[in-house]
Amino acid sequence: MNWRADQASRRLTPGTLQKSTRSEFERLDTPELAWHEICRCMPTRWGRIMSRTSRSSGYREGEIQLERLRQPAGRGFTLVELLVVIVIVGLLASIAIPSPANAHRKARYSRAASDTKTLVMQAILYGNDRGTYPTSVATIRAAGYTGMADADPWSTPWQLSPALTSGAPTAQAAHVYVFSKGGSAAGVYPVPFVVDTGEDGSVGYSSIYGSWSGR
Repeated sequence: MNWRADQASRRLTPGTLQKSTRSEFERLDTPELAWHEICRCMPTRWGRIMSRTSRSSGYREGEIQLERLRQPAGRGFTLVELLVVIVIVGLLASIAIPSPANAHRKARYSRAASDTKTLVMQAILYGNDRGTYPTSVATIRAAGYTGMADADPWSTPWQLSPALTSGAPTAQAAHVYVFSKGGSAAGVYPVPFVVDTGEDGSVGYSSIYGSWSGR
């Protein structure tokens, strides 16, 4: 079989040759070398024809293919970058979001401050109506002046001033106060009087000095 018959039977075209040599083409270093390799793989006549008529288009396609091969893979985050991001997010969260334990403690102190003021006011009203001060929270509650429980938000009994516990007559000038021992359950009435009793300190209300609280 001569060369022409062989080419006719194989239906050899530049396109089929280009496909058959693609794997070799992609391994070459430059578009020009790739083009020469394609021409080398073809019969002499086809190689001359393609070299003369299609060199520019073949060179351009080789350039595109090599450019695709040389493009670096997508760059991801390094471990150090991820750790830095995690640290920054943690710091921002600690600043923006209060600790649940701190929020719960503040809510208890706020409630205790309100309750002690209510108890003192109602104890004074009780004394004005009856001539003597009530001796306990249960006495105030039984008389219908308040529905307050006997214990503070920490489930510790309220602490009453001596004027209340002794049932002193209201005709005498008395210092009436009620307080909670606070989060530590060990707080005391502040002597000398201070508004801030510190971390886990007592919280209460005085008929003379007003409110004080821990934190």
